[in-house]
Amino acid sequence: MSPSSDKKKEQFFQGRPFVNLVPDSEEDINMDSNRGKEISEDWNPTCEYEELKQRMTKMELSFEEMKGILKNLMHQPNPMSCKNKNGSSPLVVTSTPTGFYIRSQKIQDIHSKLYGPFIPNVLIVSDIPYCEGTREVLQCLKPREMLDQDVINLAVCMLTYQAKNEMTKRGIWFLPTIFSQYVLAWKAQTQDMLKKYHNKFMGTFDKISKIFLPVHDSECSHWFLLVIDFDKKELIYLDSLPSHSARADRMRSIKKLALYMEEFLMDSSFYMTWTRNKSNISEFSLVTPNNLGMQATNSNDCGIWVIKWMIEKGTNEYQIYVDEGTRLRIALDLILDPSNLLNETTLAVAKQSRRVEQIN
Repeated sequence: MSPSSDKKKEQFFQGRPFVNLVPDSEEDINMDSNRGKEISEDWNPTCEYEELKQRMTKMELSFEEMKGILKNLMHQPNPMSCKNKNGSSPLVVTSTPTGFYIRSQKIQDIHSKLYGPFIPNVLIVSDIPYCEGTREVLQCLKPREMLDQDVINLAVCMLTYQAKNEMTKRGIWFLPTIFSQYVLAWKAQTQDMLKKYHNKFMGTFDKISKIFLPVHDSECSHWFLLVIDFDKKELIYLDSLPSHSARADRMRSIKKLALYMEEFLMDSSFYMTWTRNKSNISEFSLVTPNNLGMQATNSNDCGIWVIKWMIEKGTNEYQIYVDEGTRLRIALDLILDPSNLLNETTLAVAKQSRRVEQIN
């Protein structure tokens, strides 16, 4: 391979997240091999999800089999931990300033020889073109892991797809996490925001009933949810871990978002006719439903609660139940939902890989 080709690859990988393919020690290899075990042993719901059970029955899978498949989807053995008989690595790796890439052979062919069916890194490609779900991203759905905002955005894409395919007179919008972050950082120019988000996540204003906005408290590394309810004229504040010390800042964020959305929705692109009905969002009542519950101690579940609130869409006055099984349910929903263009392919390859693992 020529030096110019190496240089091009370094430029391609510059600034991109990477996986260190070379384990630093035997201890790292052992830790790596135990990751899937955490899912298999700990990822158990304390309540039954009837819909989830029906879905697995339809696929002729038991709960334990599905956990095994998910373990394979979200983690595979590190190729570099496997050595040839002479002790050398079966792969040739080139080091770059940002990580490592395989230079001499195709990883897919080598992995198939070593481990059987190769599971692609990308497991979720949404019909709403916004973000992808990789194995690395989905790792954060293991118990007690801090949730990556890409998982929230994958849920937003899934729910947007569902909302656009529902035959309802009054629609619901789900906006990605970066939307509120742009607004709160005073970087939300109306035309730029319309270009980025209108066609993907919004519709016409006269057909909207609710807007779901995930909001990040950067000071506390905490996610909460703002729901703008146009029928009840309410700003609904949903927080799985309310904080007295952080409340004032979170209320200011909500007010800022309300003022911005009021002006934002005045744009002519949201209306079928020249008539514009001012929403007066800033005058809506700020409410917090009673008996919301709280996330478990040290669970890092704030993002999980946000996703679950969006999935439920306000049924039962926003009262939801979250346990470790909720993470499993979200993983299954994201991978198997019709909005995932790779759902059938991903599941088929995972089943095949699971069978090979059981034989071995």
